[in-house]
Amino acid sequence: MAPDDSRTWRFQDEPPDAALAGFSFAKTGRGRPGRWVVTIDDDAPTRDHVLAQVDTTRPATASTPSR
Repeated sequence: MAPDDSRTWRFQDEPPDAALAGFSFAKTGRGRPGRWVVTIDDDAPTRDHVLAQVDTTRPATASTPSR
């Protein structure tokens, strides 16, 4: 995605513990898809509603490219 094509999603109006309407999620590799819901995180930098993977069998991981 080019820098000028960036998008911001806000989840403040979404109900907590519910799947996000209008979004679809996919998986890579084997296993089942993760469960993603809007949840409350009081430490979030922008208010408190965040999108989180809450599937306990496969925790979400993130990586950054090595230089």
